[in-house]
Amino acid sequence: MSEISERLLDQRLRNRIMEAIHSLTEGLGSWGANEYFNAFYDFMDGDRPWPNKAMSENEHEALLELCLLMNAACEDTPQTLTDESFIATGWPDRIKPVAQKTLTVFLERGRSNENTDEATPSISEGESWLRLVSDQSGKMS
Repeated sequence: MSEISERLLDQRLRNRIMEAIHSLTEGLGSWGANEYFNAFYDFMDGDRPWPNKAMSENEHEALLELCLLMNAACEDTPQTLTDESFIATGWPDRIKPVAQKTLTVFLERGRSNENTDEATPSISEGESWLRLVSDQSGKMS
């Protein structure tokens, strides 16, 4: 396997962050309460976003706001909880609109190419995986 540039790694991580944010917009889904948090924090540096040169300042700020909300949800809930008890806390309903707002900020620039370094994302929303998901499932608009 060949080495990739730091920029390309950041682009790929930005895309994964978008996917993690998208999953938060859908609530618990099939993830379950614990994976709901774990999937998001896979792309964070503890309780804050990692520095990422592929993200704009607006994206970083929106992600930080979402991260702070997720941190508050973590602090407010036990480490091990059932899906039902997590839903009863109201946190998924509080997180969902902030996640949607954050995703909208990321979609303004679209997804990044995962094979080539680029200064700005080259895959517009119309070509993005989210659009393809909506076209196939009819769930998203």
